Amino acid sequence: MAASYKRIGSVALAIDIMKFIGGSNRRVSIQEIIEAMASNRDTITRQLLTLEEGGFVQRHGEGWEIGIYIGVFWMSIKASRESTIKQAQADLDQIKAD
Repeated sequence: MAASYKRIGSVALAIDIMKFIGGSNRRVSIQEIIEAMASNRDTITRQLLTLEEGGFVQRHGEGWEIGIYIGVFWMSIKASRESTIKQAQADLDQIKAD
């Protein structure tokens, strides 16, 4: 990636939080997130609440997990790739027929 851009820290932190939560096989506490991100409670809380509002994470009691909206992204990616495969197969079939 080009070094000519300025990294947006808050976006990078949100990505890191989602990767941390998504990499766990269980709900994680805010304290675990704070420790893993080496950040303070206020910052992590604001990040989590913003991500929750967008559907990217969800809270269950004292634990956090990846939200349902990540599934929407996955389904979109899957459909796009299946379409590409289908088109490639059609192109190959056409080449074989010629």
